[in-house]
Amino acid sequence: MVAIHRPHLPESPTRPWSLAGGVIARSNVFGPPSQKQLGKVVHYSVDAILISAFLAGVKRSTGLTLKTEKIESPDIRSAVDKYLNVGEWVMDQSIAFMGATSYFERKR
Repeated sequence: MVAIHRPHLPESPTRPWSLAGGVIARSNVFGPPSQKQLGKVVHYSVDAILISAFLAGVKRSTGLTLKTEKIESPDIRSAVDKYLNVGEWVMDQSIAFMGATSYFERKR
């Protein structure tokens, strides 16, 4: 059997591909994000929203909340306030949805 030598072609912005195993494989150097990368972003975003909604639920049931006024940076404080407001909105929408369906009932 004769081995075929295939030189390695380094990736560059003008040639973002390589000959991996004799098959041209396109890498994601400057192109759009891959499906795996988008999946991670969606996963982490949903996790962040669920944590924010959990904190909103804790605030509603116990009155405990983060002291955002202790955050020195006004930009970070504003971002945290917006993040917590997203959780409040998710809670409001969830409660409205559950109240409109016949699968849930209020017990006080």
